[in-house]
Amino acid sequence: MGEIAAKYIENCKLKIENFIILPVPLHPKKERKRGFNQSKLISEAVAKNFDLEMSDCLKRIKNNKPQASLKDNEARIKNMAGCFRIKNSELVKNKNILLVDDVFTSGATINEAVRILKESGAKKIIVLVIAKA
Repeated sequence: MGEIAAKYIENCKLKIENFIILPVPLHPKKERKRGFNQSKLISEAVAKNFDLEMSDCLKRIKNNKPQASLKDNEARIKNMAGCFRIKNSELVKNKNILLVDDVFTSGATINEAVRILKESGAKKIIVLVIAKA
C-alpha cells in the first residue's frame, strides 16, 4: 500500500519536498493488540520513497471506540474529541505536513488530527488516505 501511495503522489505531481510525514496514530493498547499501525507502515514507505522525515509526534491519548462501530457522524465527532496531542509542538510549528491514514469514513479522525496540528502551528497540511469507506 505504501508503494501504491508513493506512485499516486508521483502521478498527481504533488510537491512534498519540504514536508514531514505523520501517520495517524493508534492508541498504544490498540497497537500492541494488533501488532502494527497500518498508517505508520504506509508512512514509512512514502517517507523512504521521497527521502522525507517521518515523525511520531502526533499521539493518540484516548483509547476510544473504533469509528466503524459508530453509526452517525455526530457520534464519531464526539468519539474523536480530545483524542490527539502533539508530543512537541516545535516539531510541527511552521512545517508542511503530509498526514497519512488508512481509511476515511466520516472525516472525524482526520478533522481532529488536523485541528491539533493547526493549533500547534503547522503551516500546510495535506491528507493522504488509502481508502474511503
